[in-house]
Amino acid sequence: MYSNGEKMERKELLVVVLVAVLLVTTAIQTASLLGMGGGSITASKSVSAESSAPQQSAAGSPAQKTSSANLNDLPGMVGGC
Repeated sequence: MYSNGEKMERKELLVVVLVAVLLVTTAIQTASLLGMGGGSITASKSVSAESSAPQQSAAGSPAQKTSSANLNDLPGMVGGC
């Protein structure tokens, strides 16, 4: 059988291999994420729900004044009941 020192070396080697696999996986995911967006991140301007005049939404219909009205319409928007 193995002595106590050899078992510890095997555990340490296993931990090192697992950490290396995680680092490689992270690097691959980071590279693919940067490749999808061209490397630039943009933030969009948020619109306040308290505006006095109705604004146009992305679909072209006037935006709702309150967020509660949007939440009430949510099941219909996503195809729910």
